[in-house]
Amino acid sequence: MALVAIGVLCGVLLCVSMGHAGRPYRQFEVVHPVTAQPGCEQDGVMYPVGAIWPHGDPCRTCFCSPQGMGCVCTPVKPPCMDPTVDGCCQICPNGPNCYHPDRPVYIPEGQCVDSELHGRCCCPMGGGAHPSCVF
Repeated sequence: MALVAIGVLCGVLLCVSMGHAGRPYRQFEVVHPVTAQPGCEQDGVMYPVGAIWPHGDPCRTCFCSPQGMGCVCTPVKPPCMDPTVDGCCQICPNGPNCYHPDRPVYIPEGQCVDSELHGRCCCPMGGGAHPSCVF
């Protein structure tokens, strides 16, 4: 009886091992853990995870996350009333300026104009605002 039991046991083990013969045994397989990036590199500069830095474009900000580097557009109000878009930035094709209070024209920064309704109106240096007017 003992020999029959051993023969059956050997047959079962042989059958089980043959069923798994195509699969590699992985109990002691060396696993190489995925290591998080220590930082992000841009233009030869290494930034740590969590760092935020300006991009070459003044309207773009870059950041370093564990998944890598990313950049986003950061809107900046231009110093003019007639901006156009260039990439992320709005640029002033006619330089810094202000709205003329009476007509659909612009007043360059630092200049003054006479207005029939508002008196003398001056666009401050830096533009991007309504002119200050005095009678």
